[in-house]
Amino acid sequence: MKIGTRKRLSYIFSYGGQVRDLEEVLQLIADGSITPQVETSKLAEFPRVLESLVGGKVRARVALTHV
Repeated sequence: MKIGTRKRLSYIFSYGGQVRDLEEVLQLIADGSITPQVETSKLAEFPRVLESLVGGKVRARVALTHV
């Protein structure tokens, strides 16, 4: 992981599910059959995002970005 971080690589991964399931879901997204609900926030906003999560205010997945 240190090598990838030094080279400024993005890590895209999934917690759970089988590879086949992930492929099928990504294909459904590509086809426009489903639309994922994803909010983005900056990594620096993590404390606020965590507070919102604990408070039940997060209604979608949250992707934290470093930019």
